[in-house]
Amino acid sequence: MTTYTSPFTGNAIQPTDVSYALVDLSGTLQLYWPQYANADDQAVARIMDVYAESSSDILVLPDATQASLGQDILIRNLGSFEFTVQKFDGSGSFSIPVNQSYYTYLTNNDSQAGVWNQVAFAAGTSFADAATLAGNSTIALQGKIEVALTTNEYTSSPTFSSASRGRCFVWTGGVGTFQLPAVADIDSGWFISVRNNGTGSLTIETASAASTIDGFVSIVLPLGDSCFICVNKDPAKQDFFTVGRSRPNSLTFSSATYDVDVVAGSSLNLISNTPIIQRYTALSGTRTTSLLVELPAVTQVYYLINDTGQNGYDMTFQVLGSSQAPLTLPNGGQAIVLSDGDSLYAMVQTAVGTIVVGAGTAAVPAYSFATDISTGIYLVNPGQLGLSSLGTNIATFDATGGPGNFVSTFQGQIVAGLISGGTF
Repeated sequence: MTTYTSPFTGNAIQPTDVSYALVDLSGTLQLYWPQYANADDQAVARIMDVYAESSSDILVLPDATQASLGQDILIRNLGSFEFTVQKFDGSGSFSIPVNQSYYTYLTNNDSQAGVWNQVAFAAGTSFADAATLAGNSTIALQGKIEVALTTNEYTSSPTFSSASRGRCFVWTGGVGTFQLPAVADIDSGWFISVRNNGTGSLTIETASAASTIDGFVSIVLPLGDSCFICVNKDPAKQDFFTVGRSRPNSLTFSSATYDVDVVAGSSLNLISNTPIIQRYTALSGTRTTSLLVELPAVTQVYYLINDTGQNGYDMTFQVLGSSQAPLTLPNGGQAIVLSDGDSLYAMVQTAVGTIVVGAGTAAVPAYSFATDISTGIYLVNPGQLGLSSLGTNIATFDATGGPGNFVSTFQGQIVAGLISGGTF
């Protein structure tokens, strides 16, 4: 018969509530410190013999914040099944095989999980457990070491160190930069994983020009791309290499057609999925206002087609967050547009039977020649057509006064071969 009374004095043996417990383990059992345990709770004891009903049974350690450092428990598996012991928050698990014992003691009580160290006992042998061996990129799970990549999202550049080993860094901001640590400051075998899940390109650079990544001082990770970054600690190298990164010279043309009549609101956000070729139609003709298409802050070339057939509004395009006025594409317009990550530039813009170019200047006219780019035609102001030669205006044709009031202004002499004298 179990007793906690001294046969000599008749008084309770101290401490009666932490000496010994025999536990039949079924499912998940939470342990409680004796001073906080209710009548139906299982109090933890200094020595615990456990019989598990299956290999999936779990014994959960008590709240570490309710105990002082050095609290210890000896747990012995007397059953026919191996079972698992976990911290209060479910982490840091270790398994106790059949007929073996584990001694665990509390070394940090800053959190409910706490830090518990373990010593495993076998037949004359002590060996390390999974929770003790787990490192930055591994975790103890059901008493075994498993790979574990901790994932965090960033909108500003993080600081990398040896402690970053095995972590996954997800970029969710706009245009950004990750600077890798100096090779000398990290351990051999260091690696991380990176994904650009933001709205702009992500540059990954080395800490010094003496180190490279894939042979370059920096690389650019486009939207949606990801890779592992590994270090080579060879003193003759001191470089980083990527695994799984898209080939820099690969180019995939994607296309999509959008019905502007089904777009709610005044804007269409294409940040997360941006096709290279974009065609816009209006199947029902119910839209009455211009539509702004928001593009990501990356370097890219787009092929844009306004095939809505509607003259009551325009299609406009802008890099998200840019201060540049939106680029306008009227009905029937087509354009090849270059984005530098901040502004849009229409390299070629046409409509049915027309070609639309920039205004140009006298020094750089909109229409010029391969052998002389400073001679040609340009737009002085709306309604004023200018001719330039060697970068200087020589004639302006002004129609702003309306019919009957056109003005043609020439700089220098006018020579007419059929007029007597030939010179004005």
